[in-house]
Amino acid sequence: MATEIRTPTGVDHPLPNGVLSRRGLVAFVAAMLSVLVARALMGQLAPAAVAGDPLAYPSIFLVVTGATVVATLVYAAIDRYTDEPARYFVGVGLLVLALSFAPIVLTAPALGVTSDGQLLLAILHIIAAVAIMGPLAYEP
Repeated sequence: MATEIRTPTGVDHPLPNGVLSRRGLVAFVAAMLSVLVARALMGQLAPAAVAGDPLAYPSIFLVVTGATVVATLVYAAIDRYTDEPARYFVGVGLLVLALSFAPIVLTAPALGVTSDGQLLLAILHIIAAVAIMGPLAYEP
């Protein structure tokens, strides 16, 4: 006998085809633009602080792309198995954001990143997290 999983009335989960991929694309564009603009401003305001591989544009592109893809896949899994995916996704996202500060503190100095550079990296992490989580967790 097959078990039927019911969700609360009015909840459409999992999301219809294409909705999550569009949200993921919007999240990618929002994160990439906001992080690149923030990085460019930081380069003008504190050029010495942005000198280092973690703050180089190719590194930023790879990290933002990977983070967006992983976040979209995580949202898809949460959406499939819960009736409040946005709520759980934001919780998971905040936990991942908090954990993302560990490499900034532990490994960035070994890469030659100054304390100002570490602060800028942390700010970029926050900007990227907000830009990625916002479109993915959006529920009209």
